[in-house]
Amino acid sequence: MRTITKYFTYLSILALFTGCGKDWLDVNKDPNNAGSAAVENVLPAGVMSTATVVGGYYNLLGGIWSQYYTQGNASNQYKYIDSYGLLNTDFQGQWAELYSGALNDLQYAKMMAAKDENWSYFLMATTMECYTWQVLVDLYGEIPFNEALKGTNNLKPKYDNAQLVYDSLIVRLDYALAKTLNALTTDQMNRV
Repeated sequence: MRTITKYFTYLSILALFTGCGKDWLDVNKDPNNAGSAAVENVLPAGVMSTATVVGGYYNLLGGIWSQYYTQGNASNQYKYIDSYGLLNTDFQGQWAELYSGALNDLQYAKMMAAKDENWSYFLMATTMECYTWQVLVDLYGEIPFNEALKGTNNLKPKYDNAQLVYDSLIVRLDYALAKTLNALTTDQMNRV
């Protein structure tokens, strides 16, 4: 019995000193949340966010107001939209989704594509970003633009004039179109 206890003690000590790596107790890295993402994964998320808002709620608003369709007499699902009785908070979720979802993802995709000099993804991200900005300025007029998307550095961005936003979008598109798309490497072409 003493020999078994002795061997068990030696094996326990051996396992204690050799069995654990240095990163065994590294609990500061969350394996479920990536620190960064590839542009190929972020760009579709931004596009989908824009498509969901524009093709859903904003399409419904425009369709009812332009009288392309309406609801039945007994229905009251869209009675506030149908009677032009919107409140300031009615489309707050869509506003937030376009800023915190779509524009944030598209800005990140554009930044990563520029860093990798992947100009085709840069052009796609810039085009979708400009389209999203254009939808916002078409619906709301003055919007936060130049000081927007700064995160905690600027929690209250100023609202910019609609004409300034339109002019700035043309400059952004011209800049993205000026990049040489034929300068892509073979690896970048395979990913596109």
